[in-house]
Amino acid sequence: MVNILSDEQIEKNKNLILSLLRKINRPGMDKLIKFLKESDFFTAPASTRYHLCCLGGLAQHSLNVTKLFDAKCKKFDVDIINDSILLCGLLHDFCKINLYIKANKWVKTKGKWNEEEVWSFKEQKPLGHGAKSVILIQNFINLTLQEQVLIRWHMGLFEIGHDERKYYFSAINKFPETVLIHTADWESTTMLDDI
Repeated sequence: MVNILSDEQIEKNKNLILSLLRKINRPGMDKLIKFLKESDFFTAPASTRYHLCCLGGLAQHSLNVTKLFDAKCKKFDVDIINDSILLCGLLHDFCKINLYIKANKWVKTKGKWNEEEVWSFKEQKPLGHGAKSVILIQNFINLTLQEQVLIRWHMGLFEIGHDERKYYFSAINKFPETVLIHTADWESTTMLDDI
């Protein structure tokens, strides 16, 4: 396992995220921030192998998505408050907190088997992805309907089966900015997170 983010960058990301969240005046925000500080949010990977699979990857990915989502909302003059941009961008993958674990796996490289340390995960709350983030965040703060929809659908059609697509398109009809957070997440995953 390679740590591609320095300890200094991980700490910088932590401080930036905490300072951004402290700007949001919402009941329960202090408890949410306390939870984040006590969790692995700032050191967890963003994924097991797809993007920012390294220490601090989840926080870096969250910042990348927030930056892209903010720019897209401004570009398209979306009716959304800054608090919502921050909450949706920074917390869209809240479901990944305390999910990843280090594990050893046998990997065949150039015809030779080697044991390598990799990221794995242990799902303890099988509630889906976007929906799980919404549910877990609301244990601390209330989200607006717009925030719930954006976080729920941030992965777009990648998370759903054929029958659920009607709900996704209904979400887009009600909050077109759903497409913006989805594309910000996808662009970050495929373009920015490969540092």
